[in-house]
Amino acid sequence: MLTAEHGLKLSAETGVDGIMIGRGIFHDLFTFAHDTQERTPNERLATLKSHLDLYEEWGSTKSYQTLKKFFKIYVSDWPGSAELRARLMDTHNVSEARAIVAALPAGVLV
Repeated sequence: MLTAEHGLKLSAETGVDGIMIGRGIFHDLFTFAHDTQERTPNERLATLKSHLDLYEEWGSTKSYQTLKKFFKIYVSDWPGSAELRARLMDTHNVSEARAIVAALPAGVLV
């Protein structure tokens, strides 16, 4: 399942009580948002920052390396995103990732 619409259609067709998106979330981070507008790079980076906050706040028992595999869903599909993602993938902790995002020039991403 890659979209909320697809999930709702499957639910209606099969009569199931619930659906699970699973890895489909890697296709569209905002699948279950109430609006369907395309998210700007700045909005996606703000969500990445929130993910980093939650990782620290919850005192994750998972390795930071595991967290990095999610960077692609936040940093992709805009000019320069591959380079930025490569820099983020080279980080060793949340502080380094935050520093890279914070150092981005204001207004460069829209």
